[in-house]
Amino acid sequence: MTFRNVIAIDDDSLAGEAIKMVFSKKGISVDFFDSPKKAILHIKEHPRKYKMAIVDFQMKEESGDEVVKQIKKINGSILTVVLSGDDSLETIKKCQEVGADNFYSKGHALENLALLSEVAKDKYASESSEEAKELNEQKIESILSLKGRSNELARVADLVKTFSNTEEPVLIQGASGTGKERIAKAIHNNSKRNKKSFIAVNCGAIPENLLESELFGHEKGSFTGATNAKAGKFLAADGGTIFLDEIGEMPLDFQVKLLRVLQEKEVTPVGSNRSMKVNFRVVAATNRNLKEEVRNGNFREDLFYRLNILPIEIPALVKRREDIVSIANFIIDEKNKETTQAKKLTDEALGIIKSYDWPGNVRQLEAVLKRAYVLNGVSINGKAIEQQIECNKAENSYKHGIQSWCDLENEFLERQRGLLEESLKLSKGNKRDAAKMLNLKYTTYVSKRLKFGLDSKTKSTNEKTL
Repeated sequence: MTFRNVIAIDDDSLAGEAIKMVFSKKGISVDFFDSPKKAILHIKEHPRKYKMAIVDFQMKEESGDEVVKQIKKINGSILTVVLSGDDSLETIKKCQEVGADNFYSKGHALENLALLSEVAKDKYASESSEEAKELNEQKIESILSLKGRSNELARVADLVKTFSNTEEPVLIQGASGTGKERIAKAIHNNSKRNKKSFIAVNCGAIPENLLESELFGHEKGSFTGATNAKAGKFLAADGGTIFLDEIGEMPLDFQVKLLRVLQEKEVTPVGSNRSMKVNFRVVAATNRNLKEEVRNGNFREDLFYRLNILPIEIPALVKRREDIVSIANFIIDEKNKETTQAKKLTDEALGIIKSYDWPGNVRQLEAVLKRAYVLNGVSINGKAIEQQIECNKAENSYKHGIQSWCDLENEFLERQRGLLEESLKLSKGNKRDAAKMLNLKYTTYVSKRLKFGLDSKTKSTNEKTL
């Protein structure tokens, strides 16, 4: 089967032949135009035909950024890729400002085209069938080590696979709790750097006065408290990947220092006059809208364009509901492995989980399920999930040390569970003696253990008959 959903625009016919050759090996037929004006006219006549457009930047008839601008006006969903022999910041900026999705240097053109051909093949073949969903699951697990089956997460996997084989910076954007660090690790794990270190840095958690020392290192005696020399995070990432999480929280004054390090690939420790070359690949992440931060003067424009060469947007969980059930079952399965129990979510619980919007994304889903797991028996029903969602809301509402009613209820339930476990240990496994310790009827003691999932129903029934 061949796919006819890619258009290539380049006034160099040899370049066009190279693109067609690479894509044909993946069963993808490329429509090639050596005239940008003719190509735009053709796209206007067939606005839904193409899923990907490969555009040369330096063309005599019309520049690549202008061509991208026109393509996006016709159909904003077309994935636009710019190839250029000039990878200066000014060129990158021009392309990104008009909406180009990706930018590649022609120095690695064939290598990148081969990766893009894989994306074109995987991304657009039958997106709605059950077979495609199963393929999505396999792809998401193999590339991202995550659970899901949505087209949205599969597209993220496609980008990770493509970007892993390049050295350009990647900027991951998405709401809190969407798993940005997991995506960054997937980029590293799928790259040629996977044998070296993955160094994660939370830029918002380091005090401003220590940021330079933490990232670039310092010499002994360079400031008060510097009793020993220290290698910074960039040196620790030599040969590997450095992940700059919450890059939007980085102080404005420090951003110019980071930009220099990214451009020169060298660091100067605090208190030293000697710069050291470092071989690193940078992946950054933020939950902020950096374009807006640039407009507001909170983030340097030149740093933004340097980091945003290869962007990945992680959709919120509410925009990929198909993934929610897979993730929920995975979380429960992992807890079962950890506790050697066999708890499960009822159909009612799964329905509630899938219909809820999860403003805190995967992180909130995980917190709710883990607490519901601890506080409930073998069957985790809809009421248990609703209770924990409400508790989670309450916790987020109290920011001044006030304890919510849900917290008190949960503490009480956790204490009950602890007493049931401790009493059985003290009675050396004799449940009748354990019940006496707690001043409970034997039948009540057994039912409570069942409620908390400490025993299976079969085991408890057998014990009653002894």
